[in-house]
Amino acid sequence: MKKRTLFIILAAVMVLVLSSVPAMADNKSVDTKVTVIGGGGGSAPIIKAMWVQDTTPYLEDGDPAHVQPGSQFLPPMKFEGKKDLEFWVVVTDPEGVSTIQLVEINVYYPDGAHKFQLILEKVDKWEVGIPAYQAALSSCLVKYGPGYDHANVQHQLDQSLSAVYMATGYMHYHQPAGTYAFCADAMDTFGNWASTDETDLCSSFWYIPVPALELDFKKVDYGTVQVGAQKMVGGDRTFLSKDGKPTVRNIGNTPVQIMVAQDDMGFGYSGIGADKEWNVQYKARLGHLPADLVYFEPGWAKGDAVPVSIPWTVLPNILPLCTTDKMDFGIEVIKSKPSVKCGEMLIGWRIPGPPNNAS
Repeated sequence: MKKRTLFIILAAVMVLVLSSVPAMADNKSVDTKVTVIGGGGGSAPIIKAMWVQDTTPYLEDGDPAHVQPGSQFLPPMKFEGKKDLEFWVVVTDPEGVSTIQLVEINVYYPDGAHKFQLILEKVDKWEVGIPAYQAALSSCLVKYGPGYDHANVQHQLDQSLSAVYMATGYMHYHQPAGTYAFCADAMDTFGNWASTDETDLCSSFWYIPVPALELDFKKVDYGTVQVGAQKMVGGDRTFLSKDGKPTVRNIGNTPVQIMVAQDDMGFGYSGIGADKEWNVQYKARLGHLPADLVYFEPGWAKGDAVPVSIPWTVLPNILPLCTTDKMDFGIEVIKSKPSVKCGEMLIGWRIPGPPNNAS
C-alpha cells in the first residue's frame, strides 16, 4: 500500500514538473533571392492624359465655375466624413491596348509623404470613358502627358488606340489642406513601365483650406450668481449634446482659432460716453490652462442689432486638426438687482492669424 501511495505521489510530481516546463521555440535564418527582369520586349505604355474629379455635378466643388485650371475640392466638413475622388487615366501602348496589364495612381501629401496607391480598372470607353474625358476637358481638369494634347488624345480614343482607366479614392475630413500630387504609371504584359520613376507623370489638386467647428451645446446657463462674484461653467472633452458641459471639435482641414462675442444680457452700463462701464463681464477658455483664460466685455446691448463688424475676442490657443476639447465660460455681474437675464453669445472660428484679423 505504501509503495502504491509513493508511486502515485511520484507520478503526480512528474506530471507537475512536465507541465511546468515551458514550450520551446527556435528559428533559423534562411536567405531569399529574386531577380526582377526588365521589359522582355516591345515598347512601354504611354500615359496620355490624367485628371481627378469629385462626384458633384461640377466635378470640382471648390471651383464650380472652373475659373482656375486643375481640380479644387472642399473638405466634407463633417465629423468622420470622407470625400470621394475619382482618378482617371488615358493610356496607350505601341503594341496595342490589350497588352496593358496594370495602371496605378500614387497620391502624395503636400509635404511629399505618400498617402495612398490605387490600382485603376478599365472602363467602357464609349459609354463611360469618352464622356468622362470630354466633361473633364470642358471643366479644365485634364493634364496631358509631355507632347500630347486634346486632338491627339481624342483621335486615339476614337480609333480605339487608347483605353480609359478609373479608380475611386477618398480624403478624410481632417487631412490637411494644401496641394496634393497624384502620379500615374502603367505596366504592360512584357514588364515595361510607362515611367522609370513613379513621380514622372504627375498632376495635382488643391484641397482648399476650410476652418470648421462643431459644438455640442446650444446654450450656456450660468445658473445663479452673486453680484461681484465670479461664476464659471466648465466643459469636458466628451462630445455629448445637452449634458451642460460645453465641448467643441475641429471638423475642418485646418487648425482653428475660436472667437467669442456676447451682448450685455440686459445688465446695461454705468457712466456716460467714453466713461461708461458695462455692468457685466465674461470669461472664455479653450482647454484647461489658466494662461488661456480670456476676459471680455459685452460687444453690444441686448435688443440692439449685432454690429456688422462683430467685436470678436479671439482665444489665444489653437484647436488642431481632428481634435476635441472643452470650453469654459464665466460671468461676473458687477451691478444688478435680483433678476433673471437672458442674452445671446456668438461663437466663431477662423484659420489662425494675427489678433486684428478676427472676422
